[in-house]
Amino acid sequence: MSDSYFTPWIGRDYQANRILVMSESTYNWMGEDGEGYSPTPLHAKESIPWHIENFGQNRYFTAMNRTLCGEYQPSSERMQQVWEQYAYTVFVQKPVGDGPGKRPTSEHWNAAGPPFDLLDQQSL
Repeated sequence: MSDSYFTPWIGRDYQANRILVMSESTYNWMGEDGEGYSPTPLHAKESIPWHIENFGQNRYFTAMNRTLCGEYQPSSERMQQVWEQYAYTVFVQKPVGDGPGKRPTSEHWNAAGPPFDLLDQQSL
């Protein structure tokens, strides 16, 4: 297994419940400026505040926020309050391709290693 690449989001109240939300993988994307972007090591940590501020701009995180909040149109304050109870990271530790819908290869899965090694590395 390779070292953990993504720094997780760790909510302020995570230790009370110790619930980890984990996405399978992430991908490279095209920015509004027409440039291609790849996730940085802070991608998981920065995803939560970005998707709270930009609710509705990403189908995956919109659905996740709706589910975790139990509301169709949660307020920014509600999403922030809810995310403070969780930790969040990405299992596959490098992008799986360009754009959503790409699946991890065998190499991606093998490099990710046992899922809870990520927890040990991040001291969650």
